[in-house]
Amino acid sequence: NGFCIYNFAMAAASHALSIDPSMKISILDWDVHFGQGVMDILDKCSNGDGAENDWTSHVRYASLHQVPCFPYEGQSRKIQGRYDNVMTIPIQPESTWCCGYRELFTTYALPFLCSKDVWEPDLIIVCAGYDALDSDE
Repeated sequence: NGFCIYNFAMAAASHALSIDPSMKISILDWDVHFGQGVMDILDKCSNGDGAENDWTSHVRYASLHQVPCFPYEGQSRKIQGRYDNVMTIPIQPESTWCCGYRELFTTYALPFLCSKDVWEPDLIIVCAGYDALDSDE
């Protein structure tokens, strides 16, 4: 139900983990729309062998997105996912870097994706969907 035909962020993460399965990967998604495709892949494409052997446990994903807006998911700020590896960070349409966005970015997204002694990624993938529509408010 999203915009992506190919999910390049998850393809890149999967490829990197095929080369080095111990790698830790963070995906930062700032966009008008919540990236439910990445979340769905992390939730549904597990190999089911437990966290140590499950490639999806090696990926953290944070989505900063406008609410309310299609796909009308990720409406509240929370950590979710099989391994608590998905953070949704909704942002009001009137937010700017100086008025709200920077605080959410530095207080929630960055510590979740890159935190010394908690989660130190070997690779950071940035999703910037560029998919805002003229009809988006």
